[in-house]
Amino acid sequence: MKKSFKFLIRHWKAIIGIIFLLGCSGCITTAVVIHKKLKNADYLEDWKDGDGTIIADIVYDEQKNLKYDLYLPNTTSDKPVGAMLFIHGGAWKMGKRSDMAHACKRFVKEGYVTATIQYSLVTKENKVPFSTMLDDISKCLEHMKLTAAANHHPVKAVALSGISAGGHLSMLYAYSRAKTSPIPIAFVFQQVGPASFEKGMWTNHPEWSYGLAVAGSGIEMSKEDFESGKMADVVKSISPALLIDEHSVPTIAAYGGKDELVPNTHAEKIREALETHHVPHVFILYPNSGHFLCEDPDCAKQYRKAILEFCQKYFDSEGE
Repeated sequence: MKKSFKFLIRHWKAIIGIIFLLGCSGCITTAVVIHKKLKNADYLEDWKDGDGTIIADIVYDEQKNLKYDLYLPNTTSDKPVGAMLFIHGGAWKMGKRSDMAHACKRFVKEGYVTATIQYSLVTKENKVPFSTMLDDISKCLEHMKLTAAANHHPVKAVALSGISAGGHLSMLYAYSRAKTSPIPIAFVFQQVGPASFEKGMWTNHPEWSYGLAVAGSGIEMSKEDFESGKMADVVKSISPALLIDEHSVPTIAAYGGKDELVPNTHAEKIREALETHHVPHVFILYPNSGHFLCEDPDCAKQYRKAILEFCQKYFDSEGE
């Protein structure tokens, strides 16, 4: 128990952030349980001096004072490498880039350039549409490319990743802006990202689809027009699953079988679209987990394994 509380103190920011963002506070009661659940979900990563170089608080948009943290591997061969950009969750209105630090640390140790981004969030005063968030990602990728190259780590391609809202944005960017991305997109991997804002996607909260479609698109529409399909093109423009075609990038998608925030309708929508258009993909369902994916450690291991296999196939083997 003493060791567990030391762990709680050392990682309190990450713990509070993950619980708050991913809605699992109801199942967390003690430091021991917290540690176990974070470990089960594979959201812990040790870090020591020499594992890599962290360049924190890099400003990529001076006007909005948006920043990212860049992680560089301990190699300086100037040989182009793969990169990963991690996008935090938080319902598009909360969260911080440090929530994805564990993932950056994990994969920089595998030899890849990694980064975690701060992006524009929705507030009461500022109704930020998804398109603005995608613009932020483009600016960050451009800055990331230049900064990595200046530090002897030229980037040849990037994988986008995120959790929840960050998972949605990673897919939306990969499927809608691959042709204009400052860095070629090799693949996308994400957990519990909303797949579509069509009517009926939130079976337990039917009103969410309409509200999120209006907020995410930034376009006013009546509920009648939304439900009748009159605004189908608008809904499609912000729904990753509806943008998938035969040219979409390879994808790893993970969802919780007992997720009440992003129900299984989203998991099935993504899987069906990937299968229909023959997009190379790995689909992982955590059968016992909610939104936090904290009850299926074997699935978490499978997710990590799939990522490394995609890195080998779409980064390391490129051009060989």
